[in-house]
Amino acid sequence: MISAQAAKKQASAYLRDEGSGLSAVHASRDKKHGVWVVGYRDPKQPDETLDGGALVVTDEGEVHSIGSTPDAVDHLMESLGRGPWGAEEGVWSREDESLALLADEDTEEAAGLVALAASRRPWPAVLGEELEKPYFRELMRFIDLERLRGAVYPPPGDMFAAFHLTPYEKVKVVILGQDPYHQPDHASGLCFSVPRDIARLPTSLRNIQAAMVRDGFTPPPHGDLTSWARQDVLLLNTALTVRDAEPNSHAKEWREFTAAVITKLNERRRPIVFVLWGNPAQSTRDLIDEDRHEVITAPHPSARGLAQTQFREAGTFAEVNRRLKALDAGDVDWGIA
Repeated sequence: MISAQAAKKQASAYLRDEGSGLSAVHASRDKKHGVWVVGYRDPKQPDETLDGGALVVTDEGEVHSIGSTPDAVDHLMESLGRGPWGAEEGVWSREDESLALLADEDTEEAAGLVALAASRRPWPAVLGEELEKPYFRELMRFIDLERLRGAVYPPPGDMFAAFHLTPYEKVKVVILGQDPYHQPDHASGLCFSVPRDIARLPTSLRNIQAAMVRDGFTPPPHGDLTSWARQDVLLLNTALTVRDAEPNSHAKEWREFTAAVITKLNERRRPIVFVLWGNPAQSTRDLIDEDRHEVITAPHPSARGLAQTQFREAGTFAEVNRRLKALDAGDVDWGIA
């Protein structure tokens, strides 16, 4: 058996080779599997809880990255052919499993690991295969590195908030935007929504409220659209993260994942009303079977000049409810606070 110090040394070398800038800080022995589970931190912010998974170091010196679900080591051992567990399920595959931690002596770091596990599980029962694909794992690694280099919005725990608030089987409307707000404290993981304490609303949200008024709805006295998400409206951006002050900075990296989400929604038998605001959203239109689903388009809410007028006068909210009623799917109370 290698020592804890040797395991940490192997883990540190792995992190260095990956270019992550992180460093191993402690190793806990997993006696069931005969491996070391190594936690890590950002050495530039030693007092901050780091949202992340963990590394497993075997006695042969192999290093493997894992998530923080309770059976993550079991699944790793299975994938390496070292366990008697059933074959198909991946680390992120079971939607209702608890988020207890791997053996970890640091309770503050444990809380961060739990938050990360939740934040990286968008509809695992539906997107499970997608979450195991190399491109998605590379995407998560890219976002982690971006957060080390500078501010990225929204925070890790809100990255997949739209999926957590609106389950796949309940989605009846999809509003597809562009990317999150790129200024501090605005992005919440729901497209166009901001926290309730934001006093001055972004231009796009002010135009949305103006469009609501024109359609006969009274906007709430804030910019938090959580109530829409809880009424089965999926508030999805085509890119789910963005660098501070750099709109569209992560658009390319999220393209494949967003297309997979739209494809899965398109497979739903029960019709969905897709609201595509702006060119990036409308570029996904060819993924939607319009013989089964409804599509409504309009300029992006942040548009200016004539396009802004066209957005406000498009009648989107009234039209969504008209089509929902035609589908016998009820309607949305757009003005609920």
